[in-house]
Amino acid sequence: MKNKPWPILILALIQFLMPAFNILLNSIIIDANPVMYTKIFITIKSWPQILEFFLLYPIVGVSIFLMKKWSYPVFLIATLWTFSMNSYLWFTGQIPPMPFWVFPMISLVNIAFVTYFLLPAVRKVYFDQRIRWWESKPRFSINLQATVTADDDLQVTVNDFSEGGAFIESSSNIDKGKKHVLKFTFDDTTIEVPFEIVHEKKTSNEKQGYGLKFNHTNETHNNAKKLTKQIKKSGAAVTRVPDPLFLSFKIWFSSLRGKEATK
Repeated sequence: MKNKPWPILILALIQFLMPAFNILLNSIIIDANPVMYTKIFITIKSWPQILEFFLLYPIVGVSIFLMKKWSYPVFLIATLWTFSMNSYLWFTGQIPPMPFWVFPMISLVNIAFVTYFLLPAVRKVYFDQRIRWWESKPRFSINLQATVTADDDLQVTVNDFSEGGAFIESSSNIDKGKKHVLKFTFDDTTIEVPFEIVHEKKTSNEKQGYGLKFNHTNETHNNAKKLTKQIKKSGAAVTRVPDPLFLSFKIWFSSLRGKEATK
């Protein structure tokens, strides 16, 4: 799967729909028309309460979808706040009477959401940008000679290139502890960009392969964008493209059922 994880997208969508769900649920509980309930709610509630009701969950949905470092505490704080307020209103009798199962059900849903986000694999996605595969730029397959400079120049081969990084092959080991710069020319554009090594492996021809993440300045970033466009125009094969949205959902749903989706 080359897109954002579908569980994250579904959780974000649920948060967006929560105000409508709450209106529908409360309307059923008090046996009222949803439109009439909304009008009454807006009439009797204060502006802070109205804004909280209609905006809190969508804000949480946006934070989940964006998957930034601040998204994680925003979700946990909002969920704990909602759970605490609902508990207080329930036990003090400030909300309309409802079937006994409603509050435990809502509480279990909140606990399930929090438990999911506390899973190490999910938490890591929010704090470690390197594993967000869907954010990586398209990579183009190329085969160009380049130079890695540190104390000495080292001749390498660039196997693929993207705006944010590259994969290179070298006959010699590259010292991770030193600062390096990758330099090569494609058509009339020369790029010279510092990088860090994020992974390494042996290639099929027994050379040492290195995955690079560029540490861009504004100038090198602009050069990388220009170079990427030129490589794309040259007809270079794309080694990574996102799956179409429906296909990625089909692949994810099939994985839940233990089947393999076909394109």
